[in-house]
Amino acid sequence: MPAKKDFEKKTENNYRQKIVLGEPFMDFVSRFAHLAGTVVFMSGGDHDCARYHILGILPWLTVSGYNQNLYLTTSEGTIHYNSNPFDVLRLILNKYKMNDAYNDIPFMSGLMGYLSYDLKDSLEKLPRTSLNDIQMPDVLFYAPSITVVHDRLTDETDLIISPQNKDKDKALHTFRQIFEGRLSKK
Repeated sequence: MPAKKDFEKKTENNYRQKIVLGEPFMDFVSRFAHLAGTVVFMSGGDHDCARYHILGILPWLTVSGYNQNLYLTTSEGTIHYNSNPFDVLRLILNKYKMNDAYNDIPFMSGLMGYLSYDLKDSLEKLPRTSLNDIQMPDVLFYAPSITVVHDRLTDETDLIISPQNKDKDKALHTFRQIFEGRLSKK
């Protein structure tokens, strides 16, 4: 586990450090599964597009909503937008756009989540053939404070702390406690 001082090394807008997992990535991910807003993208197969696993935890921003009702939630509160979801996403992406270009890993910071099929109604009028009987949001994205990118080819893992996270020390402390097994699952 990297020392706290190692995170003082800044790579433009993100804090980035190599870490050694010491266990399979899926076992590592399971340590964080109990945290709200945890997202994992697992790659499978042997194609070049299946090289990386990506874990996002401790979101500093959550975007969720149905139809034209979107909610942006941070530690400071929630803002409601009654607008086209794609316009709101464009606003977020423009506001938090990073100028950094890293070619060695596929993801440093950003939104992790999904857009539902029903968002087609925001683009054009089409017949509604499905029923949202399980009340899943049409839009759900998390902007993780901490991202872990594991390269399956080289078996190297990067820990990245988002520049938008206002409390990097708290996020790093929580990560370390879970990583070292000192924080119980709730």
